[in-house]
Amino acid sequence: GGRGGKELRQVLGLPDPTAKPVANATPLVRTLTRFAFAMADGYQVYDIVMAEAGIRRLCCWTHGKRGFGLFEDDDPAAKTIADAIRVLYRIEHEADRAISSARAAGEAAIALRHQFRRDHAGPQLIEIRRLLDEAQPRYTVGSEMRKAIDYILDRWAAFTAYIERGDLPIDNNAAERTIRPIVIGRKSWMLIGSED
Repeated sequence: GGRGGKELRQVLGLPDPTAKPVANATPLVRTLTRFAFAMADGYQVYDIVMAEAGIRRLCCWTHGKRGFGLFEDDDPAAKTIADAIRVLYRIEHEADRAISSARAAGEAAIALRHQFRRDHAGPQLIEIRRLLDEAQPRYTVGSEMRKAIDYILDRWAAFTAYIERGDLPIDNNAAERTIRPIVIGRKSWMLIGSED
């Protein structure tokens, strides 16, 4: 499955379809139990491998919004779409406040967020889809704005899957914040201990 596919299959404990069979080899034991959902960017190999593993794909709304943020100062449609996506985040913050006010925790908090998403994010997602469908034909294939629109439309099921449950993230910002020091530090640490 291309760059990253082999590594992802290893993490998920899936066999490598390109590997040559070894006589009398012990079958690979799954390194991880089955995931129900996983969030990844738009790299197509992830779709293939996650489908093999029976994993539902989630897409990050921060990444989805990024393409419109680049043009929102100059393009009214980009601003309208970016603002509509921002409403999803306001809904998440309102859900956080409702959970806090109710002093809900555990399953009760998950259920409350799920209900909040169905009642508020569901209709907002319908509006975002309408805006994307309406804007798409106005931009030429290959233009940056069209790429931003198509990025979301081509992965619509993965972008909207988070509302199916209250324990799924709307984005992967927490994970990216966690690994950021490692990614930024890589170049800085490269020469530590070197005499050069």
